[in-house]
Amino acid sequence: MFSFYARMSLSNKHIPAYQIYDRMFLMRHQAQQGRHKNCKDPYQSWYHKHLEDVAEQFDVTLEANDMTWITSVKKKVQQQWYTTWLKAMQQNDSTWSSIYIIFKQQPVMESYMKALVHPVTIALHKLRSSHFPFQHHIGRINHTHTRCKLCNAAVDEDIVHFLLHCTAYKHRSSLHTQIKHVMKHFSVQFQQEVDNYFTSDLSDNQQCAHLLSRTLPTAVNPHQHTLWQAMWYTIFHKLDKHLHIVVTRREALLQAHTRNQLQQVIKHNNQ
Repeated sequence: MFSFYARMSLSNKHIPAYQIYDRMFLMRHQAQQGRHKNCKDPYQSWYHKHLEDVAEQFDVTLEANDMTWITSVKKKVQQQWYTTWLKAMQQNDSTWSSIYIIFKQQPVMESYMKALVHPVTIALHKLRSSHFPFQHHIGRINHTHTRCKLCNAAVDEDIVHFLLHCTAYKHRSSLHTQIKHVMKHFSVQFQQEVDNYFTSDLSDNQQCAHLLSRTLPTAVNPHQHTLWQAMWYTIFHKLDKHLHIVVTRREALLQAHTRNQLQQVIKHNNQ
């Protein structure tokens, strides 16, 4: 059923999915001339049954001579998906969900994200998912400790600790310097908006959301939208590089930490 929902919501007149559902509907409800003698019943398909079930659920009338039902089904399926997704996110009390819901109200990829290239895309998508291998996540699965292995803070390693507080990463000051360099090419009003966006006065969750969001903030002056977008896309690019660096740095530090632990075990066993 999920596969059907996905295909139906993405179907249009230019891809086979649309034509397949159109043809199935006609085969189901209209007599087929020259039908093989072994085919005594109308065309049967699980997909077609799904289609009828969805139409009934969303009160859409399937008409063989009026294909506007496809647009109606797509719209209502999409609305149902958005509503279900948002409700599930709001009911999820995890830190990740609390951060994610700040910068995304719909399960739709931001325009900026479509232009990203590997490996930056991988790093950003990993951090924005709920399954990034932080110790907090791994420890809960394996029933082991959840503390950060890379600093002496003795706190859980989660998205907030990683992005804002862990002392193992020195690149944060470099990021702030790069953003300041971008800002100096724009008006004082624009600079003030960026300062407010990244201020440390915000909650930890809001700060993390702003580091991960790629949604263009509302322009302070609609007549300067092009300039506003250019500034923010440049800042987003700096954020992308920063996140890729710290994710790569974390992987290297963890590998070194594992090697050191192994060497200590070997040394202890040889004593």
